[in-house]
Amino acid sequence: MTKTIAINAGSSSLKWQLYEMPDEVVLAKGLIERIGLKDSVSTVKFDDRSESQTLDIADHVQAVKILLDDLIRFDIIKSYDEITGVGHRVVAGGEYFKESSLVDEDALAKINAQPLVKNLPSSALLVQLKYAGSSTDEPLLTEIFKDYGVSSNILYGNVEILGDTPVGELVVVLDGEADQVLAAQKAIENAGVSLQVLKKGAQ
Repeated sequence: MTKTIAINAGSSSLKWQLYEMPDEVVLAKGLIERIGLKDSVSTVKFDDRSESQTLDIADHVQAVKILLDDLIRFDIIKSYDEITGVGHRVVAGGEYFKESSLVDEDALAKINAQPLVKNLPSSALLVQLKYAGSSTDEPLLTEIFKDYGVSSNILYGNVEILGDTPVGELVVVLDGEADQVLAAQKAIENAGVSLQVLKKGAQ
């Protein structure tokens, strides 16, 4: 049977549930708290067990990596190939995103209709980030804030497993001083993450 994972990412947390399909039986669920802060906590519940660990988790990219590692570590899955579907909540989805949706042109059009994006600050960029493999190990967005003072508002996310390699994409608003946003953009690209500018703030 195939498995689908549902993810709900907040500003400093990540909730998830792994389902066996098509019966939608919950195989495991978890919560990662205090992302971006010291003493983050990751909890995994499965087979009447609850396992927690305390560690520093810099950002949501690292949180997803820990989640995937835990699925293997606790023998919940044998291979990432077992996961054939991933769903992710859209932040402030409004009337458009009440159910699961693929990250496609239609979804991006609806994201562009959100108030935050429609009224994008002059120095901000709406970008789509695509990353794979070792790129998921890096606390990139946290480092961008530390180094350049550029905030990252994650509007949309998706993760797929190709072979044993996590491949993901994010739609993010980068905001800060104009020159620092440009520097952050270059730093993201230099880290091996594909970056596409979807919209620039009104000048």
